[in-house]
Amino acid sequence: MTTLLAVPSNAPGGIDADISGHFGHCDAFSLFRIADGHVIETTVMPAEPHDTCLAPVRLLASRGVTAIAA
Repeated sequence: MTTLLAVPSNAPGGIDADISGHFGHCDAFSLFRIADGHVIETTVMPAEPHDTCLAPVRLLASRGVTAIAA
């Protein structure tokens, strides 16, 4: 089973980035594809401006994210 985990991150994002203290106002989302307990891919998705609190969650879901750390 593969999981795509999104972590709200401070710029620039990625595996060495600090975790953002505010999910809805983070600089980026660090995305980690995890299989068999190992990170097999890391990407960064810049956060987008939004009008509602659920917008970032919907955006992540549309990109295939299956888990969120908040």
